[in-house]
Amino acid sequence: MWKVGLLVLYLLILSIYDCREKQVPTASLYAGIVAAVTIFLVELLAGQIALSQILGILPGTLLVCVAAVTRKAGMADGIVLAIMGIALGYQSAMLLLCISLMLFSVTSVLLMFARKVKMKTQIPYLPFLTVALLIQQII
Repeated sequence: MWKVGLLVLYLLILSIYDCREKQVPTASLYAGIVAAVTIFLVELLAGQIALSQILGILPGTLLVCVAAVTRKAGMADGIVLAIMGIALGYQSAMLLLCISLMLFSVTSVLLMFARKVKMKTQIPYLPFLTVALLIQQII
């Protein structure tokens, strides 16, 4: 439970930066990576590590690859999702990716129909990842 609380706080802080600055500070990404690796090592030493946590990096890696190829997504978004995957495991990371992309898509379509945004408008992704984590913890 403490792990989820820290992750929600981390995502809230990054979401604020993502909305205001349209970018995420590199130092906060490094801090998240260090925290995720620390959680991984602590659980490894306690004998609680699972293959799921190692594979948890895959959804974030997928998003980083999409960002590198298309330039339509941010690298930081994929890195943050990989951090979530290391901390929570593969199934949780995949569920986070699916929920957040669904929320992102629905919101984007609604904003376009309301003529608040255009096709080329950049919308921050991390707030959707934060809401997805909260939804995941509720269900």
